[in-house]
Amino acid sequence: MASLANFLKRQPRLIMLLSVVVASTLAVGFIYTKVFVFPSYGGTLSPYLVGYYDLRTRSTFGNSCIGAACADTGGGEGFLPHRTDAAIDLTNPTATALHAVIALFDISGAFVDCTTRTVSTNETVRVYVNNNILGGNGDSQFGAVKVVTVLDSDFSRVQAGLKGALTHFVIESSDQTQALFSRASRLQEVPAEALKANNNAELLRITNTCL
Repeated sequence: MASLANFLKRQPRLIMLLSVVVASTLAVGFIYTKVFVFPSYGGTLSPYLVGYYDLRTRSTFGNSCIGAACADTGGGEGFLPHRTDAAIDLTNPTATALHAVIALFDISGAFVDCTTRTVSTNETVRVYVNNNILGGNGDSQFGAVKVVTVLDSDFSRVQAGLKGALTHFVIESSDQTQALFSRASRLQEVPAEALKANNNAELLRITNTCL
């Protein structure tokens, strides 16, 4: 121990350099470069959120509608499905404005469409899959929702921080009344280890297509 102490006393510049390296590492936090180098952070925050959207009222894969729409036999009895949509809610609890890249894929994994939104500090932004992204042409479609977050000030820097949820809505109508059915789920954070396993190919695919 004495020899180590003497060595450190003779190397003040080395100590200063190590201090700078440690301080720089802490300052970087969850900001990642375009190379997508991810430290391990336990999966509590991620720049990549995933979920699914389902705008079907009936399906050849079985009844997937919400509520009473499945009861209609085509003879005008019961409620008729009037409109389906899915709302993506993104919340930014951080002190930095973030930019969300929202991509949709169909059941076969093919890219469908994408949009982007800025989410300011402590703000929640809602985006409707059918109305906002698919232009009202999404009825009967279903597949994957993938969200990549980057700094709003620099799209080349990926930034973890957004939390997300997905709510599905079906409005059903009859001559007498109208009913709204909904179900909600959380957008799941993909751990950094899973992103690194395929060299972050999916992040690059989404950002290169949509930005």
